[in-house]
Amino acid sequence: QAAVGEVARHPLAALAGATPAGAPRPVLVLPDGGQVVLAGSGAAAALGIAAARASLGERGGRSRAAAAACLAGLVAMIAAAFIWLVPAVESLVKQHLPWRVELRLGLEVLHALDRTTLRQTELAEDVRRPIARRFDAMAKAAGLRGARLEFRGGGTLGANAVALPGRIVVVTDELVRLLADDALIDAVIAHELGHLHHRHTLGRIVAE
Repeated sequence: QAAVGEVARHPLAALAGATPAGAPRPVLVLPDGGQVVLAGSGAAAALGIAAARASLGERGGRSRAAAAACLAGLVAMIAAAFIWLVPAVESLVKQHLPWRVELRLGLEVLHALDRTTLRQTELAEDVRRPIARRFDAMAKAAGLRGARLEFRGGGTLGANAVALPGRIVVVTDELVRLLADDALIDAVIAHELGHLHHRHTLGRIVAE
């Protein structure tokens, strides 16, 4: 240690440069443990002393932190797309998809269900006719021009009703037999007409 009023002298080779974490400027480390804060990296370079490099582990830690930050940013971008972009596209399609295109899509979905799941209806005409008549009246009241009701054997769907794009509603034989009440059947049909009005099925297809 240098006495008060004296200047400590050390060989240049004995000095070492370092840049402690969070330090704004490089630090000159003296053999006796003292430290001198340099004006900048240029001052260390002028003395021929390079600042101590971070260890491999420290550099790896910083790289992992940077990679984690990039990954978090990517996840945030994907989440933002699902939160804002997908609903925006769904709304755009609902507003501007031509009616004929939507009807064709609905018929394709119905044909696919006929091939894989549904069966030909076994309900008698005198059972189907009054239900279809009430359906037409409710669709007209809701402003759903061109809405159509299809009866099918449910197959694996069982007792069910489904709203498809193109203003198509499928009601299964099993549902009609299970409810066996006009008011209950009408309530189910009204629910499906609500899906048609808001084009929910079309929106789900777009979102998926």
